[in-house]
Order: sequence, then structure tokens, then C-alpha cells
Amino acid sequence: MIFLTFGEQPSGVLISQGFDVVKLLKEKFGADIRLVCFVSLRGFRATRAYIRTYQADALVLPMFPKLKNWGLNYITLWILSFFIDTKVIISRNIWATALALRLRNGGRSQKVCYDGRGAYSAEAREYNVIPDASVAGQVAEIEKKCVHEADFRIAVSSELVKYWEKEFGYKGNHQVIIPCTLSNDFAKISSDSIIRDRDKIRAALNWGVGDTVLVFSGSTAGWQSLELLNEILATYLPQKKDLRILFLSKESKEITELSERFPGQVIRKWLSHQEVGKHLNACDYGILIREQSITNQVAAPTKFAEYLMCGLKVLISEKMGDYSRFTEEHQCGIVVNAENINHLHLTPARIEEKLKIAETGIMYFSKQSDITLGLYQTLLKSLS
Repeated sequence: MIFLTFGEQPSGVLISQGFDVVKLLKEKFGADIRLVCFVSLRGFRATRAYIRTYQADALVLPMFPKLKNWGLNYITLWILSFFIDTKVIISRNIWATALALRLRNGGRSQKVCYDGRGAYSAEAREYNVIPDASVAGQVAEIEKKCVHEADFRIAVSSELVKYWEKEFGYKGNHQVIIPCTLSNDFAKISSDSIIRDRDKIRAALNWGVGDTVLVFSGSTAGWQSLELLNEILATYLPQKKDLRILFLSKESKEITELSERFPGQVIRKWLSHQEVGKHLNACDYGILIREQSITNQVAAPTKFAEYLMCGLKVLISEKMGDYSRFTEEHQCGIVVNAENINHLHLTPARIEEKLKIAETGIMYFSKQSDITLGLYQTLLKSLS
């Protein structure tokens, strides 16, 4: 069995949803699985070395330059199939899955599992993530092919399955819903670690332990809706002088404008994957407010799991995948809507609250939890 990725550079998301999944299947289920990654030629050696720090036996292969040539990578995959076992392929996105399906149809593989991470054609339409129009025009047809022709599917949310049904006429029941999960070692919080991280990090930021700290941890991609977020935060910051906003992200025009307008109240930092957990521990609320789009309505952002496992209440938009409903059912945050957006009552989180929320996060979003292990067991049985 191989776990195939295509065109994805190492990131916190790929580590937790790719590399750690391979590790889990090996260690918990004894699966004979190998990580195979097609990556850009740019910085290839450094990327390969980095990936192999997570999976020493990973096969890291150079892609043909430019996404429009994605189909040529089938040649490499076909040759590879003569040297390693490719009978079963779990493929992470539509490009990897299209290559895997071609290999199966050519007799070099037996089963392909489409690991659907989102609504690719909707994302291409809504956020122009593929500037090459000739490639963007292929996305819907490729995604439809992956949904219909894969032998099994992983969906990150029940809303994603509904999208498949509505957009592509999918009528099967050959899928398992596995939300974005994390390893237990992401943030093993305790009363002591919460206090230690809160005191140390807030002191370094020149913030007090009595301040209310909101954190946005994520990319600056279009679906993150930073303009909308700025409008909301700009109404609260002048009213509540002890409200602080920590952006754990790269620079963006929106974040720069907000930090210049509210110096001292808004700070941005860019951290390594290993440093994020402690900074989240030091905060009170995690921000997951996004605009209404198909991309967001089917999503299962990894940040939701990270926020919960660090004991943060989540400020989340309506119709955010399955997570808005989860937030209400488990009382682990506030679903922000038109009725309450102008009068949210935000106060510093108590230690007991943070520990309870972290327990919920571990139960539902830890890779080692009984719930998650049961889902992966279902996956492996379906592929056997």
C-alpha cells in the first residue's frame, strides 16, 4: 500500500493529515504502507530531506515542472509500480487520485482510495487558486472522476459528501468521514502548562494575564476571509482595551493595517510547527470566522482541532463544515452570526474550562482516540 501526495510542500497540515496518518497506520494497525510524495523541483533536495525526518523510508520524487504537465507524472508512477507494492493507493488530492486511477486502470494497482480534503472545483472557482485557466478548466471533470471512480473515499465532513451528491450526482455509500485529526503530542496541556505558557508568552508580548486574548492561526489564503475578520475585530478593539489579537500567520495587508491601527492590541508572529501549541495555550479563544462559500461550507480546518486540544473556545462562523454544529452540541465556543456578532461577551478563560475543552478535543480529534482509531480501522477493512 502507498500513501500518495502530489504537489504539496511540507506544512503543518500535510504533516498532520499525511505523514502522521502513515505513521498511525503503521504503528497502530501494522499496515504495510509507504509514503510517496511528488514535489516541486524547486528546493527538491531540502524538501526530500525534510520529509524524510518524518518518514525515513519515504519516496520523494520530482514533479514535471508546471501543473499543466501533471499527467506526465504518470510515467514516473508507472515505473515506480514495478519496484514497490502499489496494489492499494490512498491518494490525497484530485491530482494524486487521477494518477492513481490511471495506474489502476492500466493493471498496476487494484484499489484506489480518494482522500478528499475539500471541494476542489468550488475552491478553484471561488478563490482562483489555479491561475492557469487551461488547468483550472480541468478541475471539475477530474474531481468528478475521482469521486465516481475511486473504490473508496475519505471525506473530511458530512457536508463534503453532500457536496459530492449535489455537484457530481454521487449516490454511493463507500466512504468514511474522518475529520482533520492531530497526534496526541500536539499539546498535552495541564493546569501547570497552561499557566506557564500563558505567563511566559503574554509577558513577552507585553500583555497581562487578565487580558482576553484571541488568536488567529492559519494561512492568509482567500478562504480565510481576512477582510471580513478585520471588519469584525475593528468594531471590538476600540471598545475593549484589554482585548488582544494574536495572528500566527505570515504577513498580509489586512493584518498589517489592523496592527498599525491598534498598536499593542494586535501582534503578528510566524512560528515553526513545533512552537504553535504553546502560543495557543496562552490564549483564550481561537478564531475560525470565514465567509459563506462552498469551500468553507464543506471544510474541516485543522485549526479547529488545534484550538480545542489547546483548550480554546472557538469563535466560528455558521455553516463551517460539520464544526459549527459540533461547537453548539459540545458547548466549546460561540457560533458567530448576524444576531450576535455585535455583542459578543468575551472574557478570559478559566483553567477548568480550558481543561474540559481540551478533553473534548482529544476525544474527537486525536489520532490515538478510540473514535479515530475506529474510523481508520473501517478504512483499512474497506481496502483489504
